Amino acid sequence: MIFLAHSCPHCQAEVPVIVELAEEGKLDGVVVQAITTNTSEDAANYPPSKWLKREDWPFKPVLLDDPKLRALIAFGAGSFPYMVFVASDGTVAGRWSGELGKADLAEVARRLVAGEPLFEE
Repeated sequence: MIFLAHSCPHCQAEVPVIVELAEEGKLDGVVVQAITTNTSEDAANYPPSKWLKREDWPFKPVLLDDPKLRALIAFGAGSFPYMVFVASDGTVAGRWSGELGKADLAEVARRLVAGEPLFEE
């Protein structure tokens, strides 16, 4: 699950990386769920649905957080992009705030599919 803000430069950098990984098949076996948050008509890339369409975001549906950011807050985030990695058994396998980068995202996806721990403790 990834929380994205359409006006966030880090989100704008991360989205093409995720799209590229999906096109390369490196996210096969991983369910990617996006939640757009911190939406504002006055901010860049409004509305977020058009932004993600321009980026060829391949994952549907895209959910929308409410104006009070309740979904973002409920999952423990204070910034974005914010990722919550859920294992196949439904437990939270890890969380990440900020850009993760292509190689690291690919490794997280590989570990999720393999059922391995995501981050060193």
